[in-house]
Amino acid sequence: MGNLYDSATPANVQDVLTTTANYISPGIADNVFNKHVTNKWFRDNAEEIDGGRYIVEHIEYDSNPTTSFINANDTVSTSNTPILTDAHYKSVILSGSATISDSDLAENNGKNALEDLVKTREKSLLKAASLTMNKAYFSTSPGALAPNSLHEIIDSSDPSRGDLGGIDRSTYSAWQSNEVAMGSFSLGGLDSISNMIKLIAPAAGMDEPTIAITTSTIFGYFENAMQNRVQIQDKDTAKAGFRSLSYLNTEFTYDENCTSGYIFYLNPEFIKMRVYSKMNMQLGPYVRPRNQLNMTRLLGHKYQITTNNPRKLGKHSGVTA
Repeated sequence: MGNLYDSATPANVQDVLTTTANYISPGIADNVFNKHVTNKWFRDNAEEIDGGRYIVEHIEYDSNPTTSFINANDTVSTSNTPILTDAHYKSVILSGSATISDSDLAENNGKNALEDLVKTREKSLLKAASLTMNKAYFSTSPGALAPNSLHEIIDSSDPSRGDLGGIDRSTYSAWQSNEVAMGSFSLGGLDSISNMIKLIAPAAGMDEPTIAITTSTIFGYFENAMQNRVQIQDKDTAKAGFRSLSYLNTEFTYDENCTSGYIFYLNPEFIKMRVYSKMNMQLGPYVRPRNQLNMTRLLGHKYQITTNNPRKLGKHSGVTA
């Protein structure tokens, strides 16, 4: 008596669990996905798409040679130029599940106990999903089903898995990104950073990286080098609980999953998480599998990390003390 099954059929129990989970999950998700600075940055700047087999980025590279000054009666060049127009990316799916057994329900009877149980399982699932996504950004050898990593996108060569967005970088140099080996930070690290930002954005104040993500060790080198300069912490990052410093209009911060020896320079206009609106951290209902004394809820997230202009991104490699 007095348990969840007294006034509810097993189907209704599934509804109760789903309703409870749907009520508390958004708050948990916001909290969990804000734990990693890179994940938060990509999620904050994500763009939803309605569908399609491929994610298409509309681009235009290489100079158009038809423009010139002419006399009134001269002909205008109409030569066909090899300008890239589209990059096509295949999406990936991140999945996971949360399971609550009948035994769990028996041991956690009552509204408050049930909410605590569901909250624990939902948090565990979303926390694992957040960490999996965050690690994927910095993978040096992503698996066949993994999203594009920063190492693949911000490079001068094609990924080992194939052309980036279906475009061959050896054919189109404009599709290559900026990669520079820094070496010792103490022997000119700030100068190297300044040169990288100028390489990415030759015109002052235009298309500069908005954020630079590195390791805590390299951030320490950066902090020491900035001791005699005015240090400004980005307000939005500070509110989220992350430490950062601003230099040349770029916010420098660190991520625990960032690859050792690297600094990545990003701008949300040129690199994004593109996510399907119908499968954006979608959590299904709790369902009872046949012949099992438990109920399971599935997570699905269909997305890809894309770029429309790798020239506006950069990375430093080989950074040491």
